[in-house]
Amino acid sequence: MDPVTDPTEVRKARQKSFFLRPAVAMMNRLTYPRKFFLISLFFLAPLALVMAFLLQELGERIDFTVKETQGTRYLHPMVDLFLEAGEARRLSRIVQRGEGTLRPQLVRKLSDIDSAIAAVDVVDRELGERLESTAKLNALKTNWTHLKKETFDPDHTRVDTLYGDFLGEIRGLYSHVGDKSNLILDPDLDTYYLMDAILLKLHEGQSLLM
Repeated sequence: MDPVTDPTEVRKARQKSFFLRPAVAMMNRLTYPRKFFLISLFFLAPLALVMAFLLQELGERIDFTVKETQGTRYLHPMVDLFLEAGEARRLSRIVQRGEGTLRPQLVRKLSDIDSAIAAVDVVDRELGERLESTAKLNALKTNWTHLKKETFDPDHTRVDTLYGDFLGEIRGLYSHVGDKSNLILDPDLDTYYLMDAILLKLHEGQSLLM
């Protein structure tokens, strides 16, 4: 059967004509400048939508990167604090075993921890609200004040337990900042594994050495 006289094809053509008729009528009533404007709008609308999504994604990526940078700044003095506390625990164990000659070195190490905490405090005053870290840091400082007074207590086991708890608090704050700053969620594999090594493996390795 000729497609032109096929009833099905004729019906489809009529349906298309029915739906297009209002649009054609409207276009016929418009002047040429308005027609060009309407056609331009038809093509520009999807482009504007794509641009809006692109700008939103760029904004999210920028915010993600800013938070990562802030987390890195916060964790830098935290690494120093963790290493100083681990060394203080090691010296404490030696002094508690009777090596009194290392007592002055342990005293200096306690002072180094004070300085390391002060460095973290400086960064926290700037970034603590966004990273929600101030409360945890304040608890850590309170426990350090207590541990510092108890470092030379003759109860060796209790002192060592206090040091272990203090190191655990540092690790907890470290992980908290890593989570809040998106460092542990880094989508780039090379950076992710670097952060994994710093946030997790460094602490695990030092714990084994102690």
